[in-house]
Amino acid sequence: MNNLSQLCRLDGRVVFFPVRHHSPAAARLVREAARQLRPRAILIEGPFDFNPHIEQLYLGHRLPIAVFSYLRTPEGLHRSAYHPFCDHSPEWQAVLAAREIQAQVEFIDLPWGDLALGEEAVVNRYADGPLLRGKYLKLICERVGVDDLDTAWDTIFEIPRLDLPTYLQR
Repeated sequence: MNNLSQLCRLDGRVVFFPVRHHSPAAARLVREAARQLRPRAILIEGPFDFNPHIEQLYLGHRLPIAVFSYLRTPEGLHRSAYHPFCDHSPEWQAVLAAREIQAQVEFIDLPWGDLALGEEAVVNRYADGPLLRGKYLKLICERVGVDDLDTAWDTIFEIPRLDLPTYLQR
């Protein structure tokens, strides 16, 4: 069993749950995992700076919604980002599951200002270009028999209705 498999074991003291943003399969299974494991805390990739306001997410919003992060420095530099949530967002389902099981919930990305100022030359820090051109993903696509990562993801994770252990093993 490799190190990643060890991190994703359901019987660990800490369980890492890898997701793809806006994946219906990941959204369903992260909520299932929370219900099954009933952790004391759920830590989610999201804007750390929003933690003092996280209760606002439970105000009965009509999805989709987004948390907007904005920075303006005294020198006039502007940076902004949207952190979107919809019904099939694993992050959103984790927020809801935390409330349901009465677990502490927090976003754990670095503070937005730190991220934004550290990336002056970056247009889109989440761009997939270099990742999509990598040898590893090309090999996955070849083995699955598809042409691109989106189709590979759908074939491996979205189309089959996976159970929780199978999802984490894959």
